Amino acid sequence: MKSIKRNLNWIVIPVVLLLVYGCGSQRSDKEKTPLVKVYDKYLYYEDIEALIPQDGTKEDSAVKVSNFIDIWVKKQLMLKKAELYLSNNQKDVEQQIEDYRASLLIYKYKQKFIEQKLDTVIPPNEIEAYYLQHGTELKLTTHVFKGVYVKILKSVPDLNRLRYWLRSNTAQDSAQMIEFCRTNATKFDNFNGNWMQFTDVFKEFPVPAMDNAEFLKNRTFYEAENERFIYFLKIKDYRLAGAPAPLMFIENDIKNIILNKRKTLLINELEVNIYQTALDKGNLEFIKQ
Repeated sequence: MKSIKRNLNWIVIPVVLLLVYGCGSQRSDKEKTPLVKVYDKYLYYEDIEALIPQDGTKEDSAVKVSNFIDIWVKKQLMLKKAELYLSNNQKDVEQQIEDYRASLLIYKYKQKFIEQKLDTVIPPNEIEAYYLQHGTELKLTTHVFKGVYVKILKSVPDLNRLRYWLRSNTAQDSAQMIEFCRTNATKFDNFNGNWMQFTDVFKEFPVPAMDNAEFLKNRTFYEAENERFIYFLKIKDYRLAGAPAPLMFIENDIKNIILNKRKTLLINELEVNIYQTALDKGNLEFIKQ
């Protein structure tokens, strides 16, 4: 790569100057000024006009031109090598190109059709129905829990009251705990009652690695501290990896499953309709031999 760029140095700056100070109109190849030749392929001055920004510096323009020429030269050399090395059968890529083009057009059409026709509204009862039918198949891949997390300065007064409120299960104590934490805690989250990945929360605690499954099985309240802070965790409920996933935890996954099923159904109906229409209009015919 360095040798190619070194050989190009003599030509880049003149090219930039030519392009910056005067560019001609559209010309045929015979009227263009050749810049580089690789076997029977030419790169012309006029081919790189668009690379020169109107408000760019000469140095920036020189870098863009140099990189473009470098890539073009390597491409042409590799292409020539491939043409010399590969057999005629191996070089016959027309069918592959046509297959790729056909696949790409079909894919784009299907995507456009889905965008226009797909009903993305999924009512809660449809999600619940899917969960009731398939919930036991949807397993957790991580430990999850419901609870409360608090990080608070050790200097905050009345921490014993906070401990009491966290351990309590009454609505009144819970309300007092929330108000106290919102006023005094550095971090506080009850996760709106949702299921959370245990590792996402517990990594905040200044504790050594431990068996998370055993931790969840044996604790409903946990406290840790460092020089400045005390960390509290209240565990209201938990489920371990491998157990059926709670509905709230996988609700979005179920939505995606339902949407994908709808997409598949739409495409199947589209293909059937196109097939039948072609038959009815005589655009599809099975010719007997």
